Amino acid sequence: MRLTSGYSLIELVLALVIIGITSTTVASLLVTSLDFAQRNASYEKDLRAAVSCYETILAMDEAKEWRSNRGQYVFVNACEADTQVTAARLSAWLKGPTYTQLFARDSDKPAICTHRTPTCEKLQINSKDAVRFTIPIRGDQALELVIPVIGVNSPGNGGP
Repeated sequence: MRLTSGYSLIELVLALVIIGITSTTVASLLVTSLDFAQRNASYEKDLRAAVSCYETILAMDEAKEWRSNRGQYVFVNACEADTQVTAARLSAWLKGPTYTQLFARDSDKPAICTHRTPTCEKLQINSKDAVRFTIPIRGDQALELVIPVIGVNSPGNGGP
């Protein structure tokens, strides 16, 4: 005697296999998208830290907050190939209160340029001195800031 109503065991097993494959695929896509979102958020944080460092170094140059010695900024000759721009170097290169206010922060505000250590290098551009600051973001990605070095008392740098 053969039953004509209901599902056979094979039909139920096939339905369960299809549901399992679909569930696994959806779960895998969900995990992948969450991982991508987390990596993207982490990259955004690294990028914001690098941009903050870049803008602060640029502002220090525009505000003429670098220490000078005999008409030349002290950091220029200190920046050899891939010189690490450490907190000690920044403290020596910047005018006293500027370093403390911007770079040496308390626990409420994290210090600038400490997420990844920038480097600097002295360059010659059209026979003129310049310094390139390289601010790492992640891996081999970095922001670069080239500051033309004009003597502290030269025209174009607030001098006579």
